This record gives sequence, structure tokens and C-alpha cells, in this order.
Amino acid sequence: MARLFGVLTLVAAYCVTGAKPAAALSTPSIASTQSGDTTVGLQVFDHVELSGGSNPTGILTFELFGPDNADCTGTPTFSAVASASGDGPYDSTHFTTVQAGTYRWVVSYSGDANNNPAGPTPCGAPSETVIVGKFPTGLATTATPMTAPVGASIHDTATIGGFNPTGTITFKLSGPTDTFCFGPPVFTADVSVNEGSGTYPSPSFVPTVAGTYRWQALYSGDLNNGATPISGCLTDGESVVVTAAMVTPTISTTASQAVVVGGTVTDTATLAGGNTPTGSITFNLFGPDNAACTGAPAFTSVTSVNAGNGAYPSGAFTVAAVGVYRWTASYGGDAGNNPV
Repeated sequence: MARLFGVLTLVAAYCVTGAKPAAALSTPSIASTQSGDTTVGLQVFDHVELSGGSNPTGILTFELFGPDNADCTGTPTFSAVASASGDGPYDSTHFTTVQAGTYRWVVSYSGDANNNPAGPTPCGAPSETVIVGKFPTGLATTATPMTAPVGASIHDTATIGGFNPTGTITFKLSGPTDTFCFGPPVFTADVSVNEGSGTYPSPSFVPTVAGTYRWQALYSGDLNNGATPISGCLTDGESVVVTAAMVTPTISTTASQAVVVGGTVTDTATLAGGNTPTGSITFNLFGPDNAACTGAPAFTSVTSVNAGNGAYPSGAFTVAAVGVYRWTASYGGDAGNNPV
């Protein structure tokens, strides 16, 4: 009996000391690369190459921190998982950015029965840092109306396109003689962008002086949308020609004194009440003895109006026959004055 017990003891000892140790676990490597820099409103994702594993299964966890979370602390902005099924490439699901700034991916592998965990990858690795830029804002403007008389309202309209833009549109108006918008504007106004992309009118301006007025506009930008530079002074569709208000001047005439045959006669017309009148006055002389001033005149003379309101003489006519001669005079008008 003692001998049998000893044999059993030796067999038991052999079974324990002769056990085969478990296989060593593999430690995979993670190499990750972000999808590329972009602008706000577009998508980003992360790409991982898992290598060196022993038929790895388990889970890859992707975490995106930002914007501007340099330590990758706290709750990630976005997270996603992918199931591993061997060494190879894996992508996270896509994330649509809603704010500009710097984002950072961090990736870790869970491990399994044959593989140790791996990661997390370091926060701020260059290959895992995503720059999300501001949206390239568009701004188009149109003046309304394109022509107007003095005293009428004019305004500008800006159409903005962006990523839910906020901020301010600034309108500037130069004129009436500032051709290149070098001087101080005659009117400025700020309009809040409070309904996102769309159309925003400026307040109205009432010019009191005739001339050409030119609108300009710029957008301030915000956290997610880039600012725009001020539009050009001579941008198409941004000039407004303001004409003088139409007035009706008066005209009065005085003929020269009576003469004998062979003498000369003239007429003088006086304009009054005009708005700095230009243009011309036409004198017609009828006679002799054409009391109704009908038919072809005996003489016609045209005088330029070059000094505003005032007296303007006709040309001289040499009388060749006796009788009564009669002058008429008419003013042709211009952009600010009605004919008389």
C-alpha cells in the first residue's frame, strides 16, 4: 500500500510540473491618419491600419476631440467603434463638422483572447490633427433703383451665402462726385445677419444733390464664416445715377429797337427759376407782317445756355424789307429742367 501511494504521488507531480504554458499574447500596432483638413459643414473621418496582431478581433474605438481641446480631455465631440476581424484597414464612421477650429482624433484597440490592448494613440499627433476652416462666405450686392431723381429713396441689397452665418453686413455709399470712393462716405449702415443665408437690404438714403452714387458692402464674419473684403467702388450694379429734380423755368424776351431797312435786329431771352439750366434757346424771327408767326421764319438763331439762369441774346438779323417783325423764343430743357 505504501508503495502504491508513492507511485500515485509521482504521477501527480508529473502532471503538475509538466503542464504546457499558455501561448504569449500578441501586441498589435495602430497607425492612424485623419481624412484631411476641410471647412465647417463638411465631413471628417479617421483611418486606422491594425498590424502585428494574432488574428485580432475585438473593438477599435475612435474618439474626436474639439474644436480646440488640446488635451483631448472630457467628453469627446464624436465617437465611433469598428469591429476588428484581423489585421488590416479600418475607418470610423463620418462626422459632419458644425464649428470651425482644430480637432484631434484618438484611437484605441480593446484586445481579445490572443491580443493585448493597444493605444490610445497620442493626443495631438500631426497625422490625427484636423484643421476645420471657416466657410468661404459669398456676398453679392445690387443697388435699387439704378436711376432716381433728387429726393427719391435709394438703397442697396446684399445676398449672403455661408454656413448659418451671423454677424453684420456694413453698407457704405459714396458720391455724388467721389468717383473712386476715396473720401468719407455720405452714408453708412450696419445690418445684422440674423436669419442665416439670404438677402438683407440696407436702410434707405435720400440724396439731395444730383450725381453718381456708389454702394459698397462687406461682411464681418463669425465663428464659422469668413469675413469678406469690402466690395469694389466700381462694382457692376452698384452705381446709382441721381438726376436733378425737374423744374419749369420761366422765359421772358425783349426785342431790340426799331430800325430802318439795312439795320440789324436782335432778341434777348431771360431764363429764371431753372435748376442750373443748360441746353439752348432757339430764336425765330417772322416777318415782315406775319402776325400769326406761321410758316418758315425769316431768321433762326440758336444760343447755348452756359451760365444757368440769366439773359441770353440771339444772333443779329439784317432787315431787307420794311414792315413789322416778330420774335419768338423757346428753351429746349435739360436733365433737370422742363422745356419752355
